[in-house]
Amino acid sequence: MGWIEKEAASRTGVSLVPEDLAELRGAVLLMHVAIEAAQAAEPPAGRVGNEEGSVTISQVLSVYAYAMGRGWMGAEEIAVRCVEDGCLRYLVGRRAPEASVLRQFRRNHAALVRSSLAFLISRIQGQLDALPRVGFDPRGESARRFERAVAADSLAMEV
Repeated sequence: MGWIEKEAASRTGVSLVPEDLAELRGAVLLMHVAIEAAQAAEPPAGRVGNEEGSVTISQVLSVYAYAMGRGWMGAEEIAVRCVEDGCLRYLVGRRAPEASVLRQFRRNHAALVRSSLAFLISRIQGQLDALPRVGFDPRGESARRFERAVAADSLAMEV
């Protein structure tokens, strides 16, 4: 986690679950659940990005669910990791979306991003007995991570 993300985390509270949900069951399972989460959110048909680098709304939604589940919040970091991380490369296909496309998508589809992330967290939490269940709300954790993503991008734009 970079200093921007750490600063954003300090502004938005702490969590009952690990920052990187892949630590619990692995990145590949998390990727599969992210795909399922994107489908469960029932995103509209369509594409985002320019013609050369466009991806489906469902793809970007799965990217956000996976990345935020890993603790990668800022659009710049997610864009870089779409090139470096094998699971994210699988989710985006041949072309990784640019950070500006990711930021705009998050703004325009905030409810879908929160919903898919809550689904992912709920599924991972439901599959694991080690996570505390008392008082745990996947929607609250999703909102916390979403706010961290907004804060990380806001701080990155100020730098």
